[in-house]
Amino acid sequence: MNILELKNLSKTYGKGETAVQALKGIDLQVSQREFVAIVGPSGSGKSTLLHLAGGLDNPTDGKVILDGEDIFLLNEAALAVLRRRKIGFIFQFYNLIPVLSAEENILLPILLDNKKTDREYIDELTEFLGLKDRLNHLPNALSGGQQQRVAIARALANKPSIIFADEPTGNLDTEMGREVLDLLRLSIKRYHQTLVVITHDLNIAKTADRLITLRDGSIESNEVVRK
Repeated sequence: MNILELKNLSKTYGKGETAVQALKGIDLQVSQREFVAIVGPSGSGKSTLLHLAGGLDNPTDGKVILDGEDIFLLNEAALAVLRRRKIGFIFQFYNLIPVLSAEENILLPILLDNKKTDREYIDELTEFLGLKDRLNHLPNALSGGQQQRVAIARALANKPSIIFADEPTGNLDTEMGREVLDLLRLSIKRYHQTLVVITHDLNIAKTADRLITLRDGSIESNEVVRK
C-alpha cells in the first residue's frame, strides 16, 4: 500500500523570462515501511521535492496524496495538524531550540499538539537512540551526533507515518553519518514507518530499498536497490 503519491508535481519559481522550473511533472509512489533515497546534483530539485511532499511549500501544479489525503486541499490549520501528526522532519542543521533541554526538544511536537505524552514510548525511544543520560543537557552541551539523535527522536516522538530527512548526515563525519542512517533504518523497522532521505552520499543511498536520481527537475532513474 502506498503511503505517499506525487502526481504531476511541478514547481516554478518566478515568472516570465526569469522563471525557473524546479520540478517538472514528477510522478512517484512510496510504499509503507519503505526506505527511499533521493540523490542528484545541486539544483536538481531534491529539496524542493521534499518540501512539497511534506507540505512545507505549495506546488505550481500537481497533487501530493499522503496516507490517502490530498494535502493541498486542506486549509492551513488542517495542514499544520497533518504535518504534526503524520510527518517527521529531520534537517541537516538539526533545528533544535537552544534554550530547551534535549528532552524538551524531543517532546515539543507532542506539547504543541496538546497530546498526552506516552512516557513508555518516549523512554523506549530515547533509550534506543542512546540519549537516556543526555536528556537534561542543552543542545550546546551535546556533540553533533547527539544533536542529530535528538532531532531524530523529535521527528519520531509523535509516531508519524512518514519521515522526511534532508541531508541528515551532511554535518557529520563518515562514521557518525553511517551510524545515524543505521539508527534511522532500525527506527523505521521498529516503529513501522516510512523514510524518504535526500543524501549526497551514494554509499549511504545504496543502503536504501529504492534509489531515485533527480536531474533538472525530473526523475532520471528509479532503481530498486533491495527487496
